[in-house]
Amino acid sequence: LKIEGGSFTTEAIEVAAGATLVAHGSLTSDLNLVGTFEGRGYATGVVGTLNLQGNAFLTGTARLRAGIAADLVAVSGDLSLGGTLQVSLAPGTGFGRYPLLTYGGNLDGTAYLTGVPAGIAAQLSYSVPGQVALIIDDSDEDSLPDSWEIASFGNLGQSAADDFDKDGTSNRVESVSYTHLTLPTKRI
Repeated sequence: LKIEGGSFTTEAIEVAAGATLVAHGSLTSDLNLVGTFEGRGYATGVVGTLNLQGNAFLTGTARLRAGIAADLVAVSGDLSLGGTLQVSLAPGTGFGRYPLLTYGGNLDGTAYLTGVPAGIAAQLSYSVPGQVALIIDDSDEDSLPDSWEIASFGNLGQSAADDFDKDGTSNRVESVSYTHLTLPTKRI
């Protein structure tokens, strides 16, 4: 089934194992995904949003473009996870939080993340209510790149609001300019 923009209303959409739904636009329906959902940008790079007015049960595979240009599945109701989120990263994507799914009701379960290139530290986050996001280079979700924290402190123990070197500039501001807090020149 392919839905390209526009809107579609039905009682429920069942995507069986072996079947694929490719969609962006608006659906007024519950979605039971056992097969595969493919966001508009996953293969094409041209991202899209699927607005789902209903509940979503995602136990199959959802393929989404992720990062600085990303697909989004916005569910107005409950979101139940148990399958795989397979991402295709947009070129230039680095450190950050990138929403993949939003929901207006309750969240149940988690998803398995695949598709992240080797050498990129990434995980799914459920810490912000109403959102499932891809987190890159921030395993402790403190808004500081893990790579910068390790280079600057040797651990992930500092927070963004702290001022490790007591110069009046927060760690977050220093991380954006990518300074090294323990070196005399401070620039990495």
